[in-house]
Amino acid sequence: GDILAPVAGLPGGAAARAAAMAVVEEEEARGRQGMRLRADALRFLRALRDSGRVEKVALVTRNSAGAVEHLFEQPGMERAFFDRVISREHRYVKPDPELARELCREWGMAPRNVLMLGDHRDDVACGFYAGCSTCLITSEEEWAALVADVDGFADTCHAAVTSLTAALEVMGLGPG
Repeated sequence: GDILAPVAGLPGGAAARAAAMAVVEEEEARGRQGMRLRADALRFLRALRDSGRVEKVALVTRNSAGAVEHLFEQPGMERAFFDRVISREHRYVKPDPELARELCREWGMAPRNVLMLGDHRDDVACGFYAGCSTCLITSEEEWAALVADVDGFADTCHAAVTSLTAALEVMGLGPG
C-alpha cells in the first residue's frame, strides 16, 4: 500500500516525519539492490522512441530520486527515453490528477490525447481523473483482485494488458 500518506500525517511534527521517511528510504535502498528492469522495458521504450508517433514520454514514479538514479544505472536504460522524469519529491504525486494535468499543460497537449500507462491503480487514477486515457499493466489475477476490491476501478481503466509488448499493440505501435 501507500506509505507516503501515513508518514505525512504522522503526529509529532517534522522531526517525526523525517525519522519515518529515513526508515522508508533505508528500506527502499535495500530494495534497489535487487531491482531489475522488466524484460520487455527497453524494447518498449525503443519502440516508443522509434515510432515517430509518440510526442512525449514521462517517467512518473512515487519512488525517490535515488531510486530513479538507480534505474538509470541499469544496462541499456537511457535518460533520453524520457522528456520528463518526476519522482515523489515533486509537488504532486500519483494518484493526484494535477500531476497529469501539469504535464499536459507543460507540453501543450489535451489530456484526451495522452495515455497514462502504469502498473498500479494510482497510475490509472492519476490519468483517468485528469482526463487521460489509461492502461494498466497487470496480471490477470491482480486485475481480478483490483476489480473486486476497488469500487468502480474497471470504469477508470480503458485497457489492461499483461506486458509492455501488449501495451504497444493497444497504442497501435505493435505488430498485432
